[in-house]
Amino acid sequence: MARNPVGIAIEAFPLALIGAGAGGFAWSVVGRTPWPMLGALAVLYLLPPLLHRLHDRFAPLEPGVFDVVGEHYLPWWGSHQLQLLFIAFPAFETVLRLVPGAYSAWLRLWGARVGRGVYWTPGVRIYDRSLLEVGDGVVFGEGTGLTAHGITHSRGRLRLILLPIRIGDGALLGARCGLSPGAEVEAGAVVPALTVIGVRERWKKAGPEAAE
Repeated sequence: MARNPVGIAIEAFPLALIGAGAGGFAWSVVGRTPWPMLGALAVLYLLPPLLHRLHDRFAPLEPGVFDVVGEHYLPWWGSHQLQLLFIAFPAFETVLRLVPGAYSAWLRLWGARVGRGVYWTPGVRIYDRSLLEVGDGVVFGEGTGLTAHGITHSRGRLRLILLPIRIGDGALLGARCGLSPGAEVEAGAVVPALTVIGVRERWKKAGPEAAE
């Protein structure tokens, strides 16, 4: 996966981001001024999604199935590294959810399509922000996980499945639901707690069915 020089280099990004945040905090303490800390927060929350949008211009995330290991550059790997800090430390995202509308706006900055009036409860986990489409008035239960990628083993090779997740207007996802690559939830549908919607599976108001 990381044999490509670009793939190897981008692995340093999460650590560099942590270093920038720690440096800003230390500078604020030593200098007794809030400006370095505010600058570090701006870098922390704005630089990764902006770099992700730039990355997507040159190496777009295309839906499909791809070889994981090889000399080629895998765009998903770069996308994953740019998001890794927030995956590893979800508290950074939790803070944004305390400000009405801030978290949805931040996801849009990554490239997600998020409607109005979406409610994100604590513990929601998103692993592929730019591959998410959410309608108006959607409610996410506590601990819901959305993962637009999956790794499988086929014919002796590791394969990456990459498919967008779509959730219609007014849908309700119960606590600790899991949505897999290509999962779709129909507008107005209610997904019971602890439900896992599989790869390319569509959840309608009446229950699940295979997506076309």
